[in-house]
Amino acid sequence: MVITEDEFLEHLREPVAEFYGHGFGSLPADPARWPRRLLSLLAEKAHEFESFLDDFDARNNRRFSLLVELVASLRGFAAIAQVLHHVRIRFPKYQVRLEVGAMERFHRTLRESADFVHQVLGRLLTELEEQLVGLGVPRPETTEPSGANGQGNVRRHLPHDIDAEEEVSHEAMTATVLAGFLGVADSLRRLETALPADGSPLEKFVAERYDETKARAFESMIHNVQSAYDTHIKFTVLESRHPDLRVFRGHVSLALHMLEIATLLVHFYERHENNIQHHRAKSRIAELVPREQVLAHAIDFGLRSALTSVVAARPVAESLLPYFVQQDEIELHLPEAGMLHARPLSLIVSIVRHHGTSVDLVIGESSTVANSIMGLILFVGQNAEARTIKFRGDRRPLEDLKLLFDYGLGEKGMDVLPEQLSYLRS
Repeated sequence: MVITEDEFLEHLREPVAEFYGHGFGSLPADPARWPRRLLSLLAEKAHEFESFLDDFDARNNRRFSLLVELVASLRGFAAIAQVLHHVRIRFPKYQVRLEVGAMERFHRTLRESADFVHQVLGRLLTELEEQLVGLGVPRPETTEPSGANGQGNVRRHLPHDIDAEEEVSHEAMTATVLAGFLGVADSLRRLETALPADGSPLEKFVAERYDETKARAFESMIHNVQSAYDTHIKFTVLESRHPDLRVFRGHVSLALHMLEIATLLVHFYERHENNIQHHRAKSRIAELVPREQVLAHAIDFGLRSALTSVVAARPVAESLLPYFVQQDEIELHLPEAGMLHARPLSLIVSIVRHHGTSVDLVIGESSTVANSIMGLILFVGQNAEARTIKFRGDRRPLEDLKLLFDYGLGEKGMDVLPEQLSYLRS
């Protein structure tokens, strides 16, 4: 049922009163002084306000479309401010190991991005109030909320007096988490090489290499690593025995939060680059929040900081991995008339890469790493007469390599391979 704009204005008074009832109109002028609790509340209440507006399809109405965009933008930037606040408080616990120059750059860009986000929040709140007044729905009088004096910037915690449970450590799962991270790091390294130089235009890079869909995919990769760590490693005896695991987790957490910020900013950029929004709303948001600044903080702060943290975490993960890999060696024989040509060698490489741990292929007294198809082709070509080969490394890929040989190296068709090797069919 269609209602008139004047009827909608009457409906609008209640959510406006609810939104401002939490003191957002009486906050300190500098949003940097807002405690995290209020940033969280602002994001939550802006989301509720936006949902109300969407229930009435307000974004499709000329008179109210800017109001919707202002509230949606407030929600997004409040969420970014939350993450920035979280990083500032938690950073000492992350124990990240960055070079001096990288550390200085991170803290400088962190301050710059926080200043930018705080300025944007202030502008958006001011514009929101002016829009409501123009619509005839001024905000109600509010008092300053308790806790708005910026005293929430010191993280407090209870004494750590719970001992790690004496349980069987899951070395294999820890190896999987570390190896999985190294695989993610390889993907992100390719993204790092594509980054534009400082000061270069960023629009083409975002469009081709880091649009919102890709940004969410990279964020999900790192989130999966942290989730697996927290499920299988955090607060275990294993973590207590290997303090560098906490360092590794700190790098992963920092990278995740930086990618969260980058994703939110790219989302904002793309939302206001498309032709869905009404022109007036789109133009006004662009005046309040310059898109080139949004991209600069998304890429030069969020994404670059995430990549820096991942790169620095790689040697930590590589140094930890040998502690959790169950080393073994197997000797395998080529089937009758079988040859290690490109197809079976590619399956060997796929198995090794799937597990993410180091495996060597050994013929006689010589060996080579088994994670490169070109390397294996050259190595096997130099030992073309060999019928017996060995693999040395992590027990898990070695078990799968034995199965591959038992089932004919894929030469009888992929369908005959056992379920344990089903990942080779994808």
